Amino acid sequence: MASTTGNDRKDDSKLYMHKDAAECTAFLARVKAKAREKDPNAGKLAKLASNGDADTLTAAKCGMTPEAFELAQAALYDAIINATGNDELVRTLQSTYDDKGGHALVYIRGCFASGGDPNKL
Repeated sequence: MASTTGNDRKDDSKLYMHKDAAECTAFLARVKAKAREKDPNAGKLAKLASNGDADTLTAAKCGMTPEAFELAQAALYDAIINATGNDELVRTLQSTYDDKGGHALVYIRGCFASGGDPNKL
């Protein structure tokens, strides 16, 4: 069934539902590719967030100006939201990580990390 909630959401069957680690791994790759299309810095930020932690996500550590970093964060956040079909996750990201795509990706990845909190969304 096709979605009517955004240009990037053409097929609801491909939206990230936040079910398990395998789906999360595929989601990370898709979001990184989509973010890179929007802004090369957003792709770089997605790559760092996919492998690092929130402490590595600063403009200086990413090799960006503060302005470029802010734009990359927003572009990555948009890519994540547009690829997510789990409304509870979208609400969590919006309330905690609004326009902070790198941090949102670290959160999502952390939900399925070894030893992670099984009660997280």
